[in-house]
Amino acid sequence: MKKYSPGAVKHINIRDRDIGRPLSNITTNIKFETLIGDIKKVLENGEIIIQEIESTEGKIYQVMTSPYLRKRDKNVYGAIITFYDISELKRTQNELDKTNKMLGLATVASEMGTWSIDVQTRELIASDRLRAIFGFPIDEQMIFESAVKQIVDEQQSLFLSSIDEAITSGEKFELEFPVHGLQDEKLHWIRAIGNLTHNKDGKAEYLTGIMHDVTDHKLDDMRKNDFISIVSHELKTPLTSIKGYLQVSLARARKSEDEFSEKAMDKANNQINKMTTLINGFLNVSRLETGKIYLNRQDFEIDALVKEIVEEVLIAKSGFNIVLLPGCNIPINADRDKIGQVISNLLSNAVKYSPKGGNIEVLCKELANHVQVSIKDEGMGINLEDQEKLFDRYYRIENHSTKTISGFGIGLYLSSEIIQRHNGKIWVESEIDKGSTFCFSLPLG
Repeated sequence: MKKYSPGAVKHINIRDRDIGRPLSNITTNIKFETLIGDIKKVLENGEIIIQEIESTEGKIYQVMTSPYLRKRDKNVYGAIITFYDISELKRTQNELDKTNKMLGLATVASEMGTWSIDVQTRELIASDRLRAIFGFPIDEQMIFESAVKQIVDEQQSLFLSSIDEAITSGEKFELEFPVHGLQDEKLHWIRAIGNLTHNKDGKAEYLTGIMHDVTDHKLDDMRKNDFISIVSHELKTPLTSIKGYLQVSLARARKSEDEFSEKAMDKANNQINKMTTLINGFLNVSRLETGKIYLNRQDFEIDALVKEIVEEVLIAKSGFNIVLLPGCNIPINADRDKIGQVISNLLSNAVKYSPKGGNIEVLCKELANHVQVSIKDEGMGINLEDQEKLFDRYYRIENHSTKTISGFGIGLYLSSEIIQRHNGKIWVESEIDKGSTFCFSLPLG
């Protein structure tokens, strides 16, 4: 050995007394047996050799043995040995490998398929399990367009728009959708979750996530919805009869000026109306989740519909100041009745959770490529934790302020599903004791 750098002292403990001695006679904390062979190869043919060596202290080094060349004749006069301490890197790599193995085992155990979609090209990278979920043979490439074709026709546009929205907004992708298996042609329900991943420059590269076959769970839900549908239908028949008897009795009480009976009948009639509304809500949920709710699209002006709903609520709910702010004459193509149901639900909730005499503002406005309707109240407000679950099925806020307010958490869930089926968005902005603003937007054109 002829020379060494200060780093050689630090890493492999070479000293001044080692100068001029053969490598085989040097006592240090690494094994030189393999290095001597590498040096011979470098001297013979001038190649560069890179390998990893472990020290007696457990450190890992990447060792590069390269030829020492003189500029004047390009002949090999020796070898240069460079040591890089990669111990921390190897430790991190081993931990990452261990984590990836554990994640892989968990993914296999849960029968989840993994996927990535290139945000620029929409190229799909699918795991073997994902191909199996869609019914593709393991050895067959599953491209994005082929996967979309397996999705039930009426759900394809929702899937594509949800993918585009997640890529554009950076928000979490989460969706349940039915697919026809490529081989068995049976209907399978898939639940997908994904997030954007970014490169070192912070630029979005892939939408990556997992998909899971939830057919069994979905079938259980459908059976439950069928039961709810049957029971709800059976309840409507006696309720209709009771309502008829009440209306006749109420007319007789008014004719005979029986004030007590009139008030009693009127209250009973109101309760029947509430029960009918709840039953209709359950029926709508059942139809929605079994795919039996369809959009009857037509062209109409949404501000006229908003005005119509506000007038209806004002007649039924006295004691509230509902202000319809100047709107916009915007024609949209949507299911008028279902959008009216959404507006009615949001407005009824604003009334339900607001103090009497409070102001409720309703606004319809046109934005870049969509129309937005907002309903602002001065009610109790909603905390952030509840806001995240507010549009979930059957979710209700439980606190001392809501104990006396009836409901099953159906209205907002139905509203959310209706808006999603129109490729729109629905959300809430709220602070405790400062009221809430419920908004939804629908695309134009």
